[in-house]
Amino acid sequence: MRANLDLTCGLPATERLTVALSALIGRDEATGALTRAAHAVRQGGGADLAGTLAGDPAVPLPEQSLRDLSDPAGYLGSAGPLVDRALLGET
Repeated sequence: MRANLDLTCGLPATERLTVALSALIGRDEATGALTRAAHAVRQGGGADLAGTLAGDPAVPLPEQSLRDLSDPAGYLGSAGPLVDRALLGET
């Protein structure tokens, strides 16, 4: 599954990155930066979303922070507790 996610070059993380960047640079600037980066990633060139964003001077976060934010393992939300409840037969 991780290999399949890696094929997306981080694009599924745009919502999470938008929220994080909006708090720092405003929603319009964050949306613009992510739109530019997503288009660049889709055009190819080998870069992923975090690496592309790190090269944008409008983005104030270091590349590692962007990578952490775009790691799917970090945004599972309530999946764990919901599965636990389901396995215990709770609703």
